[in-house]
Amino acid sequence: MESVIAGALVDYRRCLIHLWFRLHESPPPEDPDEVRIRSYDLRTRARESLFRVQTLTADEGLGREGSRLLDVVSELHKAESRGELDEGRVRTREGMAGLVREAGRQLRGGSGRARHRAPRLRRSARQVIR
Repeated sequence: MESVIAGALVDYRRCLIHLWFRLHESPPPEDPDEVRIRSYDLRTRARESLFRVQTLTADEGLGREGSRLLDVVSELHKAESRGELDEGRVRTREGMAGLVREAGRQLRGGSGRARHRAPRLRRSARQVIR
């Protein structure tokens, strides 16, 4: 389960970072609007993954933290400088790692083994980016 939300957030984050570079530094080999539209689909997939975690855990704080992290990731492409983008990348990477650790603890309980299996996404978010 924790890998589902991690994968969705990583793919969404990667797409927004790619969008930032298309808008600010690299000559756009692809239309920034197309990248932006792809990011909408990836945000939806990340939100769906978060809902799955929220339905499988009783910890409301985990759901709030996941929503907050999704909001922070959603702001990455709005960074005004490369330094601001890099700070956001570090902050979101650390936030995702913490969320995954906590989701894993919640879903495994004390046994170290997952109690629930997450349904697989119909299509990998990585396929959407390519």
